[in-house]
Formats: sequence, structure tokens, C-alpha cells
Amino acid sequence: MVIADEIGNKEGKGNSLGNLGNAYNKLGDYRRAISYHEQALAISEEIGDKKGKGYRLGNLGIAYNSLGDYQKAISEVGRQ
Repeated sequence: MVIADEIGNKEGKGNSLGNLGNAYNKLGDYRRAISYHEQALAISEEIGDKKGKGYRLGNLGIAYNSLGDYQKAISEVGRQ
């Protein structure tokens, strides 16, 4: 992620943040996963990456589902 910042690669930074979110989700740290997925989502929206936005919203839905917040999971996925 540091290199992506250094060279101005926002898409790469978003992908790295999303990957960190996935890792934290697997570790059971769902709140941290959500934080990383929200950062990745913001980048996808900023650069107009619709495909990336879809992935980010899906990953947010998975994290909220893992927390047991099913309504939030549904609303995040429904934003696609």
C-alpha cells in the first residue's frame, strides 16, 4: 500500500485495503475489516471504479453478516 501511495496508484491502494479487510474478516476482527472495506469503497467511488465498488459493497455485506447485523448486510449489498 505504501508503494501504491508513492506512485499515486489509487486502484492499487483500494485493492490493498480490500485485501486487508478480507484478512481481518477471516481473523474474526469484523469491525477492523469493515473499516478497511469502507476505505477501499471510498477509493472505488472516487475513481469511478464500478466493478471495485461492487466488490467492496459485497465484502462489507459479508463483514456485517459475520457480525450478525443482517439488516446492515442487506443494505450494503443492496447499494450495488
